[in-house]
Amino acid sequence: MKFSYYWTSQISQVLEKKIMKCFDKTFNKNSSKNYFKWKYRNNPFGESLHIIALDKKKVVATRAFWRLDVNKTEAYQCVDTAVLPKFQNLGIFKKTALIANKILKEKLIYNSP
Repeated sequence: MKFSYYWTSQISQVLEKKIMKCFDKTFNKNSSKNYFKWKYRNNPFGESLHIIALDKKKVVATRAFWRLDVNKTEAYQCVDTAVLPKFQNLGIFKKTALIANKILKEKLIYNSP
């Protein structure tokens, strides 16, 4: 399994479709075709960080750190985490968190229920 990271502007339309397919399959959803564009490409705060896990060119996990500043402080909220059922319980969630921490370093990272 290979882990890669991308800023929103680096994500092609093909990769976007693969990300959304993984997300929808994980949660048994059928997201709007504009979801990614609305949430990430049109984000007024800036670019989000996306950590992707690939298994033989197939997106098997995706985790976004959505740029959503707090009190004028650059911040990233952990959102839209999806791991296909076959790949769950393999430590992917932890690995994506460690990668994001390394990339975002001193930036504020937060979760909300």
